[in-house]
This record gives sequence, C-alpha cells and structure tokens, in this order.
Amino acid sequence: MKLSNQQTFPYACADNWSFCTRETKTFFVAFQKILAFTSSVQISIDFSKSWIWATSKNLRQRCQLVESFFHCGDIIIPIVTEVNDLAEQVQ
Repeated sequence: MKLSNQQTFPYACADNWSFCTRETKTFFVAFQKILAFTSSVQISIDFSKSWIWATSKNLRQRCQLVESFFHCGDIIIPIVTEVNDLAEQVQ
C-alpha cells in the first residue's frame, strides 16, 4: 500500500497508524487506503481510540465528512484541536 506522496506523510509504530496531510482531498484518499488495507488483511480499527487532528476551523468542518464512510452511523471519530499521542502533547 503506497500512502506517502508530496501531500501525505504516513507514520506508524506497532498498532499506532497515523498520517499527516495539508489537504482535505489527500486526507480522504489516505483514509480510504487505510480502511481498504485493514479490511484486506482482516485487521479491525478500534475507532474508540481514534481521532482526527485538524488545526483550522475550516478543516475541522470538512473532516466531519469522514462519517459518510460509515453508512450505519454508529462510528464517530472525534475531531480534535489538541492530542496526546504516544505521550507527546501536540497542538
């Protein structure tokens, strides 16, 4: 699975899979690739431990569209402005 490109930067550590991007379009492309890959190797994502870090109001609003990936409506991924990731505070 190729996730890295000029706008998307993947990071991984054991079961912590992350990526950074500056564009909404590349965010959704990367998110789709991760969903497809985990499904293909039968790995489930614990969405209760997942979040989307968005630094601007506009980006946070656009990232709310991520819920459209889950037609049943029972998966909600919080969109946050601050996170603690692997004991590192990020703002």
